[in-house]
Amino acid sequence: MIKPWSLTRASDVRNVEVVGFKSHHLHCCRKRRLEMRTGVHTGEVQLRDQDVAGLAVVIAHRVSALANAGELLVSSTVKDLVVGSSVQFEDRGLHELKGVPGTWGLYAVRE
Repeated sequence: MIKPWSLTRASDVRNVEVVGFKSHHLHCCRKRRLEMRTGVHTGEVQLRDQDVAGLAVVIAHRVSALANAGELLVSSTVKDLVVGSSVQFEDRGLHELKGVPGTWGLYAVRE
């Protein structure tokens, strides 16, 4: 199983930089004919030994699972945090995420 990419110190990285970083890697993968699905969420995590856990990690994993090949999908939390940046989004609707309360707005990053 491939673990979802996570930041252990998300407070050290601005959300716009994370979205830009992942978008750049998606572009590089396409040039090599690799299709990567990427989901991004931000929130508090718990450190357990050398790993991260918690609801934010679960949400990121669920968002990633809903992304299409070659797509960068973000939660509404990430979208709200990058307001005023040059990042543009396409609404992917409301989704129920397994093991997560409520419904979540998901957005694809437009290139």
